[in-house]
Amino acid sequence: MIIVGKGGNESVSRVVLPVVIASLFVLACAGCRQTDQRPIPGTHRQEVLLDIGLEPSRSFDDTEAALRAREFVYLTNTLPADRSTRFSTRSDFYPVYIAWKAGDAQFLCGGMSYVHAWMLEELGIPARSVLLATEEFFNGDRFATHVTTEGYIDDQWQVLDPTFNAALHCGSSTADVLALRECNDVNWTVGTQLPGRTLDEYPTPFIDYLFAYRFNTYYSSLLHYEAVPASPPVSDWPVYSAAEDQNAVRCPDAGCDI
Repeated sequence: MIIVGKGGNESVSRVVLPVVIASLFVLACAGCRQTDQRPIPGTHRQEVLLDIGLEPSRSFDDTEAALRAREFVYLTNTLPADRSTRFSTRSDFYPVYIAWKAGDAQFLCGGMSYVHAWMLEELGIPARSVLLATEEFFNGDRFATHVTTEGYIDDQWQVLDPTFNAALHCGSSTADVLALRECNDVNWTVGTQLPGRTLDEYPTPFIDYLFAYRFNTYYSSLLHYEAVPASPPVSDWPVYSAAEDQNAVRCPDAGCDI
């Protein structure tokens, strides 16, 4: 049984919890790109650093930068109640980023995860977007899903969720989705918290979303890192035809309602 515990506040000026054993990602994704191959920082690296309050001319700590980027996404996004802005990951994301910062585009969890992962990759930090689902999803509720971000920091993938401005842990250690699914002590630390937008207030416990996962290939099509396979066993995640696949239906080539 997974036990959820509340964590403390984070400080973006210091490195958080120590590294645990090597990520299970290596076992689950044989043949994927090696995680020691850092992406080349993007052309918008300087702007992203300024956005998160870091000096572009100085070196930075990956953990601090990732936490600052996560908090920037959390505080900048207003989370509309009805729907989010359409955008296409088949083209340059930067104009969408500019519109989003200006308040002309807003996202739900999927878009927030994509923005966060894009920012990390612009800084040269490996990142990927992971789609999670509760058991209710497999009973017909197509919206019983959540999208989160994993960043590769200190030699391991770890969950950094921009929707709730939280880092998920197993015990006292940072962890990826694979490790969290096997953990008996899931808890979290948080940054700034806004009313109605915290893990404690959310109607669905985060651990319910760990029932199944798969790499969100739609959100990742502009990112450098390759796929996390669907969660084992295969029966965890239904196999749909292209016409039935919720991503194919909800995210056509022209764009996506995140």
